[in-house]
Amino acid sequence: MMKELKFSIIIEASPQKVWDALWNQDSYSQWTSAFQQGSRYEGSLDEGSIVRMFDAGNNGMYNLVLVNKPFREMKLRHLGWLHNGAEDP
Repeated sequence: MMKELKFSIIIEASPQKVWDALWNQDSYSQWTSAFQQGSRYEGSLDEGSIVRMFDAGNNGMYNLVLVNKPFREMKLRHLGWLHNGAEDP
């Protein structure tokens, strides 16, 4: 049987400040550097748009933006991988 773990954290910042830190293109590269140096995204985060998320080697993934409710919710659907910038569904 697998043991279930639950974690929580209280972030003492406004929803707008957290949202901006996560999704502003400049700060996105900063927080994602904790696990992938050189991360960036290209494209729009508007609902129905495709956003491409790259590492420093121009590899990554591309996603459909399903939901973008500013300061509240972002949902992406993974569509495929990027290898040297080329899509691989």
